[in-house]
Amino acid sequence: MKRKLILLMLVLTSCILAGCSKDSKTEEDYKRLMGEFDTLKTEFDNLKSKNDELIKENNELKSKMDSFALDTESDDTKQGKNTKVSNKNMTGKELEAALLEQPMYVISSEYVVQDEEYKALYPDMLNAVIKNNSGEDVKNATVAFVAWDKNNFPVKIVGHIDFTDGSYVKECNFGDVNMIDGSTYGEDKGMAISYADCGNIETIKAIVVDYKNFDEKTWENPYYETWVGLYENKKLEE
Repeated sequence: MKRKLILLMLVLTSCILAGCSKDSKTEEDYKRLMGEFDTLKTEFDNLKSKNDELIKENNELKSKMDSFALDTESDDTKQGKNTKVSNKNMTGKELEAALLEQPMYVISSEYVVQDEEYKALYPDMLNAVIKNNSGEDVKNATVAFVAWDKNNFPVKIVGHIDFTDGSYVKECNFGDVNMIDGSTYGEDKGMAISYADCGNIETIKAIVVDYKNFDEKTWENPYYETWVGLYENKKLEE
């Protein structure tokens, strides 16, 4: 359309330079061309206006999308999402300090002897107390354990009902913890271990692997892989 307008302008200019008379047929052509020119110019102006509006709407939409992306990234960062940390040079003390900054963390862990005699009925347990500091209600959580013997050598953990030979890192589903913000869970609970392994464990450590809120959104501990790398099948150095 822009090219057509330019061609019409050239024709009109030629008519003017040629000195079109009011009585000549050229005048009729001139008026017809002027009419077409005005119509095309109006259409061109309308299209330009619509194009400017579309550009404006597109910029506004892009701005909103960028803002939404930043907000989402900020929320994910606060919740520890998609920010997994793998630092092999991190010391145990540095890691423990970092874990206490997470939205959910272990505040205590211990080896619990339920009964000195009837261990088949009341097996020893690995206990971990977790705290919800996420600012939201938590539906369920997963905790992982590692263990060492009296010489600080790693011990494979075998569950009370376990058809494997165990593993150096054992994850335990804490189930429906139903924790409000600021609450703790696990004081009187734990992971029961195999009767055959009772008495072999001297020291344990635990970490919150993940949790799920009541909106079915899952938080994953960004330091879990670092924790596993530091303690799995490794002699305890303290």
